[in-house]
Amino acid sequence: MLMQSTKMTNARQELSSLNAKMRYQIQLQDKAIDLFKFVFEQQRPTIIRDIKCIGAASTLLREQNIPIPDVVNLPDLMEFFDKKALATNFNIRTVNIEKYVIKVKQLRCWIKHFYKQSTIPELTRIKALQRCMNFLIKVTKLALKEFFEHNITADSPTKTKRDEENEEEKDYKLLIKTNLSLFDWICV
Repeated sequence: MLMQSTKMTNARQELSSLNAKMRYQIQLQDKAIDLFKFVFEQQRPTIIRDIKCIGAASTLLREQNIPIPDVVNLPDLMEFFDKKALATNFNIRTVNIEKYVIKVKQLRCWIKHFYKQSTIPELTRIKALQRCMNFLIKVTKLALKEFFEHNITADSPTKTKRDEENEEEKDYKLLIKTNLSLFDWICV
């Protein structure tokens, strides 16, 4: 189903001239790809481990440009967040949005799946999460500040620019949404 072949590649280019069976095969392949992306986004450790044990799985997924993610661990997450937090010239505009969002999702995964099982002492885990949360709060504040400063016009402080939404605004919104969804998830 995930295997790429020239027949499937050519079939995707001319969907209108295909028979029903081939169209269903293409739809099924698309659904399977979406399912793997969803599963890997959740980063459930047992599923990732099981898929890694299947030899051909990595090859088939690589053909579809879906890398199997590594299992999340706290030291790697802390290295990322501490490096960013300790940077003397930290600026919200220098944040790699995609990498940041992935790390926040990994943090959520670690809390959900690994926090209770971890062999790291509990006080160390709590302190690590505290450092992460402090950094996420800092990023959220900076993103909110930049977003609202960017939207206020010079003529009137109450008038906002709604005509065009550029990439910077979308990035700020994504940062804010990612952080707030994690905070909400933790509090619930």
